[in-house]
Amino acid sequence: MRPAALTTSTEEVRESAEAGAPPAARLGRLVDRVALAAVVLFALVGIGTPLLGLTTFANTDLLVASSPYAGAGLSQPSVTSYIANDIVASVLPGTSLFAEQLKAGHLAAWNPYVGGGGVLGAVPNYAVLSPLTLPYYLLPASMAPAFVKLLEILVAAGGSYLFLRRLRLGKAAALLGGLAFVTSGFMIVWTNWPQTRVAAFIPAVFWATERLVTERRIRDGALLAVALACMLFGGFPAVTGYTVLTAGGYLVVRALARGRAVAPILAGAGAVVGAVMITAIQLVPFVASMENAKLSYRGQTGADHLEPAALVTSWAPWSLGRVNHFALQHNAVEALSYVGAAGLVLFFVAVALPAAARSFLPRGVWTYTVAAAVAWGALIYVGGLPLAVMQKLPILFADNFVGRARSILGFLVAVLIAVGFEIALRKAKAVALPAPHRRWAVGVGAVGVVTLVFTLVDGWRVVSQPDSGVRIVAFAVRCAAGLAIIAVTVLALRLLWRPAARRRLTAAAAVAVPVLVLVQALFTVYAYWPRVDRDTWYPQTDVHRYLAANLGHDRLASAEGGMYPGADSAAGLRSLTGETFFDKRFAQTVSGLPGEMFGTTLLRLPATQQMVSSPVLDRLSVRYFVTPPQATIFGPERLAAVDGSTIALRPGQPQTVEVPVAGPIRGVGVTLPAEVPKTARIDVSVRDRGGHELAKGSRLALEIRTGQPTWVAVAGDGIPAGTPTVAVVSVNEPVTIAALGGRPAVSVVGAAADGLRIAYAGNSVVWERTTALPRIRWASEAYVGSDGRSRMSALTGTSLRPDEVVLDSAPPVPPAGRPAAVDVTDDGTDDIAVRVDAQGAGYLVVADALQNGWAATVDGAPAALVPADNGMVAVAVPQGAHTVRLAYRMPMHNVGAWVSGFALAVLIGIGAGVLIRRRRPNA
Repeated sequence: MRPAALTTSTEEVRESAEAGAPPAARLGRLVDRVALAAVVLFALVGIGTPLLGLTTFANTDLLVASSPYAGAGLSQPSVTSYIANDIVASVLPGTSLFAEQLKAGHLAAWNPYVGGGGVLGAVPNYAVLSPLTLPYYLLPASMAPAFVKLLEILVAAGGSYLFLRRLRLGKAAALLGGLAFVTSGFMIVWTNWPQTRVAAFIPAVFWATERLVTERRIRDGALLAVALACMLFGGFPAVTGYTVLTAGGYLVVRALARGRAVAPILAGAGAVVGAVMITAIQLVPFVASMENAKLSYRGQTGADHLEPAALVTSWAPWSLGRVNHFALQHNAVEALSYVGAAGLVLFFVAVALPAAARSFLPRGVWTYTVAAAVAWGALIYVGGLPLAVMQKLPILFADNFVGRARSILGFLVAVLIAVGFEIALRKAKAVALPAPHRRWAVGVGAVGVVTLVFTLVDGWRVVSQPDSGVRIVAFAVRCAAGLAIIAVTVLALRLLWRPAARRRLTAAAAVAVPVLVLVQALFTVYAYWPRVDRDTWYPQTDVHRYLAANLGHDRLASAEGGMYPGADSAAGLRSLTGETFFDKRFAQTVSGLPGEMFGTTLLRLPATQQMVSSPVLDRLSVRYFVTPPQATIFGPERLAAVDGSTIALRPGQPQTVEVPVAGPIRGVGVTLPAEVPKTARIDVSVRDRGGHELAKGSRLALEIRTGQPTWVAVAGDGIPAGTPTVAVVSVNEPVTIAALGGRPAVSVVGAAADGLRIAYAGNSVVWERTTALPRIRWASEAYVGSDGRSRMSALTGTSLRPDEVVLDSAPPVPPAGRPAAVDVTDDGTDDIAVRVDAQGAGYLVVADALQNGWAATVDGAPAALVPADNGMVAVAVPQGAHTVRLAYRMPMHNVGAWVSGFALAVLIGIGAGVLIRRRRPNA
């Protein structure tokens, strides 16, 4: 029999108050309102000014920290997160591209602007069909991320509230549980990635699961299917997998506890199948694309788990350093384990008092939730053999770091935090506990104290390392703040559990808990969530404008700091470099580049002469290569002599000096004897003796080396040979440079016959690669390479002719060796159309990664799309005038869309049936 004191929730307190206990009712309403206000304040204050459009809730301060944006005066005083590259390079521009195309009436299944192209709207990777992505389709792109986060908080907190209320918790505890989940580490640090759009629906899945177990109705199975479908549409299947695994166990335990297991379990399995059917429109293309994606870098072992030292951040966030200087091997996004200091106390209360929890929780809930939380915690922070076994499961662990399971762990902990608060509000300690329960409570309390001490000591060990980058004082202050919150929370619970406590003290104690959770959470997100100047939202600089006017159908590549890799989707510029899931064959071709940096989904290239001159870039149709202003200028250097004197350059007082080389040049250098402000800009104008400007260039004084020439690139490759020139050097603030004979000492980089020319020298340097082949070109000859090694040997060599294509096998009809006129009439996201007038049979080559998911026609008739140049494609075209079309096509003749359509029709039918029954009298 349950003690009476353990069965009085805040709801029951309110009901009894209405019958004659108004003070208790007022206390219940007060706590409810404070908990609700805490959720609302966290959403509004936590996100802040981006909701008003005054700033943007995006990490674009990272974008503008490098060229060409920094030189255009767009850089910010500091960068919120240097590890948000995926967001800036892929998530934001990809989602924005889809939204722009949708507003124009087009569903963009493909993104042609990154790598050799990759799937966009056809797959869930960008969460374009997630309900939480809706703000991108209704609001300006720079405002959308803030409202996506607001929707995430509403859905996550609302789902938690609904689930916890079904577990018989009062309103205040249910609201606090929702706040605990939306402020958990995963939900904070993965913000702006699609991952949190997936995790936001975890509570809804558990709510629908509980409904299905207790109500056993078709509509509840449909609700579960919809909640799971929303997760699958969110684009990070591992989090959905963690949830299905955990919620599936919950369903089995609850069904067995109720004595009716078979029907709910079958219904749950049916709901999973239903969710897959609803999302088949994207899952079928996703499976097809992942089969051909480069994923070899994702292998893991049982040792790949989070360091236990990360647990100190569960109650002392950022104690191991801010996001840009985190002390652990894994970065803050992968490691922050925040649950809140007050939440940690409530978590241990819930674990320590099982009898109190079971007095109101449905059967099996406490046991399963605690066991699941412990199991996930062991996998995440201990690893070992259990993790190695789990890593055999595809999607869940095989290709994803286990630390990302903090998503489901954060929810389980939030549930127990809510349970602990409910126990506190019910004043469970007013009833004496039996001896076994007392021993359990004492044991759990001891474990809690030991855990706290262990995390503190282990965290101290980490930050004490010489290379930790974290000051001991900062660690101590942040831990002291967390310990203070723990102490205040314990004191508040003590006051709640004192029967003789004054009413005002009891009210203050009850209110203090959600306030403490809110305050620490706000401090945590304010150190991480971006609130950045709106002007940083993918601005178009002089370099972007030049490329947009000259790139045409070809592509560019950029070195580190030349153009931000992946951000070119926002400008509609095709780039080889960027962040995407690269096709295996295309990636193999890219790997033929010398010194390429291709470890994950991010492709970066070094600014070396060998790289920029690579014949593989010719085949990849890289017409322009962009380097930062401070990068090496390729060409022969002629260094100026200096006599130890200096000359001061002042704003508005340019200095003119003879250029020691007559004819084409690529760079002018001045020597700086000492450091100068990074805001100092050096401008060079190369003119003939008549004063006509022939070339110009400009750069900020970044990464200079004193005593050596500071080079300013100039687009002077076109200066006629033998033309005498002068350099006019000017600055925006005082700069002292080395001199010779009272005049500025000027060094020069001359031109070279290397197939390169500086096409534009501005806030980045744009090199034109004159040997690059057109991205859509005619091949009148074929070289056959039967294996990857022979094909790559041909591509990296110099024997291939420009009109020759590398094929996997001998063509049925050999090319005739005759030219053709090629006219590109359409070159969009999902379609390419070309008019070919061929004097003989040959191949139309498209230097994109279109080997999977694309189809071709010649004059409307289906045509084979054959591999070309190892990673690209070609279409055989006969002699004469023809129209060739290439288009992205959903796999299996779009069977996924038909399956999704059928599933939606069934859902609509279920919904209609529910409405009809509700409208019937006496239904």
